[in-house]
Amino acid sequence: MTSVLIKTYQGVICLSASSGTKFYLNHDFDSVTDFRKSVSYDGGCLVNLGDMVEIPSTNNEISDVQHSINDIWDFIASDIPQKKTFMCTATITNIVSHSGWNYISCSSCSTKLKKSETSLYCQKCVKSQSVGVLRIEVIVDDGNDSATFVIFDEDGSKITGATAEEIKRNSPEEGLKDIPKCVQSIVGQTYLFEIKIKERDFQSSYQSFTVSKIHKHIKSTPMDRNLENKRKEREEEDQKETTENLQKKPHT
Repeated sequence: MTSVLIKTYQGVICLSASSGTKFYLNHDFDSVTDFRKSVSYDGGCLVNLGDMVEIPSTNNEISDVQHSINDIWDFIASDIPQKKTFMCTATITNIVSHSGWNYISCSSCSTKLKKSETSLYCQKCVKSQSVGVLRIEVIVDDGNDSATFVIFDEDGSKITGATAEEIKRNSPEEGLKDIPKCVQSIVGQTYLFEIKIKERDFQSSYQSFTVSKIHKHIKSTPMDRNLENKRKEREEEDQKETTENLQKKPHT
């Protein structure tokens, strides 16, 4: 347990939690397993820290070269479509809430399902088997620059501690309209991201970069004032954009 205030009141030791308080539990304990199955568990984040510490493979899977977010922007600004892999250490400062946090995909090929008048279907497999998939759009900052990263299912499950199906199962129906607590908990976390730039990133009208892999969890600390101010500014921009979009919709 971290970031708690310890006091003594009438001879009794009391602990006061803060916004930075974290509890570290052993997933193998029966009591933890029972808690996750109980009605008291609200679907909050229980991240397996062991999953987030990867040992580099012998073929130098993790590059020794570290890049900044500005390196990515400079590469895109070259206007010469090409491929390159970037390794960036950055902190998640906000979640792009209007982009949602999941989508329904084909259970066979993972393609996002299309909607017909009566059902969902896969254009590739022409099947209707579906499964929930995490897709979390986040704002990241490395202390100097920021960018929008998109985190998909496997890595999303690692850092939230749950799959899309588990989050849905543990969340009340009305709560699914908002970003679940377990997804919100990744704000303030710092990770080593692998970003693979492809040709299509040079033609994108909405600039975001897909995370091909999250290699490790660097730290879990409250954001400094600079990052916190940037997060608040981004929230205000998102709220303004959402309001403008609603005003543009024709009234029926």
